[in-house]
Amino acid sequence: MKTPLRYHLYAFGFYFVAAILMTFPLITMMNERMVGHPFGDTYEYTRHIWWINHALRTGQPLFFQPGLMYPQGLDAPLLWSIPLQSFPAWLLMFVLPLPGAFNLSALLTLALNGWAMWVLSRRLTAILYEPPRRQEHQGDNQLNSVLSTQHSVLSFHSSLFTCLVAGLVFMLYPAFQGQLAAGHTGLLVLWPVPLFVAALARICHTAQAGDLPGRPYKGFALRPGGSDFSSVLAAGVFFAVSLWGSVLILLYLLAPITGLLVLALLWWRRWRALLRVGLALVLGAALSAPFVLPVLREQVSQPAALREDGSVQYSASLLGIVSPSFYHPLYSGLEYPHRVLGVDPFEGASYAGLVAGLLALIGVIKARLARGWLLLAGLAWLFSLGPLLKLDDTPVSLRVAEYDTHISLPWALFENLPVLSIARTPARFNFTVGFAVAVMAGFGAAHVWAKLRPALRRPLLLGLMALIVFDYQFFWAIPTVPAAIPEPVIALGAREDVRAVFNVPWQHLLTDKDGMYLQTGHGLPMIAGHISRRTPLNPAVGFLLQRTLNPALLDAAGVDVIILHKEWADADGGLDELLRQHLGSPTYEDERLALFDVPPYAGAAAGFVASANMPDEITSDASLYFYAPQPGTVRLTGRMAAAASREARLYLDDAPLLGWTVQGEMGLNVPIEIDSAGYHTLTLAVDPPCPSGGDPTLRCASLRLTDVTLDEYAPLTQP
Repeated sequence: MKTPLRYHLYAFGFYFVAAILMTFPLITMMNERMVGHPFGDTYEYTRHIWWINHALRTGQPLFFQPGLMYPQGLDAPLLWSIPLQSFPAWLLMFVLPLPGAFNLSALLTLALNGWAMWVLSRRLTAILYEPPRRQEHQGDNQLNSVLSTQHSVLSFHSSLFTCLVAGLVFMLYPAFQGQLAAGHTGLLVLWPVPLFVAALARICHTAQAGDLPGRPYKGFALRPGGSDFSSVLAAGVFFAVSLWGSVLILLYLLAPITGLLVLALLWWRRWRALLRVGLALVLGAALSAPFVLPVLREQVSQPAALREDGSVQYSASLLGIVSPSFYHPLYSGLEYPHRVLGVDPFEGASYAGLVAGLLALIGVIKARLARGWLLLAGLAWLFSLGPLLKLDDTPVSLRVAEYDTHISLPWALFENLPVLSIARTPARFNFTVGFAVAVMAGFGAAHVWAKLRPALRRPLLLGLMALIVFDYQFFWAIPTVPAAIPEPVIALGAREDVRAVFNVPWQHLLTDKDGMYLQTGHGLPMIAGHISRRTPLNPAVGFLLQRTLNPALLDAAGVDVIILHKEWADADGGLDELLRQHLGSPTYEDERLALFDVPPYAGAAAGFVASANMPDEITSDASLYFYAPQPGTVRLTGRMAAAASREARLYLDDAPLLGWTVQGEMGLNVPIEIDSAGYHTLTLAVDPPCPSGGDPTLRCASLRLTDVTLDEYAPLTQP
């Protein structure tokens, strides 16, 4: 039976109220603060939302960013590939301030997630509790075991109510609350996935009759406009839309669900259903290709130096699934969640819940259809543990002979495969765990409803949902960041003498994000900036501008204003004092920011400029940065030593130059030819680098350096 529109609106309204409660007190300060932790990505996302709205208002390109990486700009295929990361927030900005648009978009996304799981749960419980099938079908024991062993029928209105539980579990699942607190609103665009699975469920269910023993196989038998055709089309469309919030949903949610379904259909030899599911996936892949391929090509071709790692750090703990939030007033007295979840429990949040877990267990026991979801949850949970086993927030160590080692897990076999290596956060496989728990909890709620006396059904189920909300609440209150931008920063946009703004310390990831949000106020180009994770700015440019404050280099780069982000100034010690020494007092200063005007420069072009000497000791690598006004030669001098034989390598702009075997002490006097003018990086590295972790049994000789410096620049002699 089709569900009237008003019931969909009731369900959406229910989840919207639940989203407000989960994020409270956000609703009371929608335009003053934005959801997300200060260490998260809120400022990055809101800047991109602002740019799309600004570009539409002013007629500028949407997917090229002239305001980032001044003066060359920055391509942004990622914004094309994941449109739901910024929509509908950029549309809401036509009538709301940026903070209000971002917050409202997040609340709408959460409510849509709950509503979509409600739709899926309605589909699955309809299959589970359907009336007994016709006589010729009852002899197929395998089919009956897949569909149901129960012959009771939930009423239409009963399933409307019981399926609210599944949507509530999915919307509130702690793994998703952790992503919300990190500002990852793109990863929270999950509502297309339940709709995709609902279409697959319809495909498989309607295809069963053609797979019965003794019935002739007639291929797809799809009729344009028929229910089978519309189900395949819907599945393909929702598969593609599922990736519009984040391409990583393909790995963390779509692949586990569809992979297990395909294996199950192969095992049961349901060829008609398998072919239709395959057709839906092919259609989904074709519709996804224009969005996925640009960003995939960019990620695969990205230099290794810009790729992120951390699969161990961002994997879940073995005990995470039974570790509630230590922010929760009921569980704050427990000691072990602090050890399991770490200081900032964003990615590691994987608590399955007491009430939701109990309902899921009931669903698995009473409904055979739920048991496949239990298998899916178990496999996804195993992958979420990452490459190394962690009981607390650190890998488990074992002592073997005189050495410490760790326990490898199955994800270690896959994490370095092509494409999979782009993802660095195994804990996000808890997206699939939360999805499966929600489905199983929906089955459990339906069984509880069927067993209760009518007078107790609604009060008890409402009580269970209230307990789920209370048990799952991860943050009290939800983390938020300030939305206000100081007026002197906004006023920079009215000045005609400012070409670009340089935010320092440039190398700190949060400086770049904070600077990007400030750009939504002043609208001026930035020297750095990024689309995702970190800036692609050449480190030689950033460090030489920041550490030397050379007037000629600053002028050539277009730097007319420098904004010091005081909170991160320790990343480059003495930066505040250096700025005041070279540029005088700031034109504006508060507890977070200091603005410095760069005096106009009318002198000669920059000559040879080099950064400070290398550190006294390296266990991996260290770099010298320099600017050469034209091709020529420079000389690397100094001394290096190692207590044991070590291989040392010298690189110019990542290209290998020389290598040595260092044993004892040796001098350096190396002429280096520079074949192009501009910024360059000279790197000295030990090979292999010393392992991290500080295990005393893993003896590693460092490379000691004395007075290693770069000088004696000589320009290329013209013939």
